[in-house]
Amino acid sequence: MEPPKIFAFTEFSTSWIKGRLNRDVANFDPRDDELYDMDNRLINTAGYLIDKDENVIDYYGRVVFRKEILTEKLG
Repeated sequence: MEPPKIFAFTEFSTSWIKGRLNRDVANFDPRDDELYDMDNRLINTAGYLIDKDENVIDYYGRVVFRKEILTEKLG
């Protein structure tokens, strides 16, 4: 699911919401014990940046996906 586009030419990149990790989450090698990325920012088990309420945020701390939306879709 991609956020609504502001302009027709805008695109969404997952790099905006991924933490800086020393592992490859794309190859399904998550370590559930890691709570922070290399910049000491909070991440979930998929390596996405999250806030204290578990909303997915971007590099600047702005909420991109609310936890309620993600849990409704994914369970």
